[in-house]
Amino acid sequence: RQIRGKNGVEKIQIRIDMGILQLEMAGRPDGQQPHGFASLLEYYEEMIEAHEQDVETGEPFLLEGEECEALFQEAWQYYQRYLSLFYLEDFAGVVRDTQHNLEIFDLVQSHADSDEAKWYFEQYYPHAVMMRVRSRAMLHLEQENYPAALTEVEGGIDQIERFVEEWEGEMGDEELPELSFLKDWYEELEKE
Repeated sequence: RQIRGKNGVEKIQIRIDMGILQLEMAGRPDGQQPHGFASLLEYYEEMIEAHEQDVETGEPFLLEGEECEALFQEAWQYYQRYLSLFYLEDFAGVVRDTQHNLEIFDLVQSHADSDEAKWYFEQYYPHAVMMRVRSRAMLHLEQENYPAALTEVEGGIDQIERFVEEWEGEMGDEELPELSFLKDWYEELEKE
């Protein structure tokens, strides 16, 4: 549910087994500003940019295990919020948060020090793509713009299929549920 705190700021509350999880509506879901930045993603993007401008290093910037774990925890918070926002039908918020996670996945893919760390993130890529596509399409459907919604869904299908080709060795033979969902939804929207 969405609530307004005593200070007037809106928050999301999620009932969990042993209590309530409360998330901020904007910025990091936990309200923290790591290293003075709006997110760890922004912090590491700044560090990478500074590293690349330092021509003396010559070494690539690498994210090590603890840094990857901290980024994963941030992505997990955004995941919790974007699922909540989807059920609250705040599709623009879902697009924002899924984009944040996809940018984390790209950052890790480019800078993690191990393939294991890269796969740890990449296995969640199809879900983030699917949720972003669903939300973008729902924004178009709110305007009854079926052609634009179909274009979004088709683009998501293509994006996930490219992902499957890239990670073929890591994936099983079964079609990803996210891909199956988008294909089925495309057919439904086409009929409508």
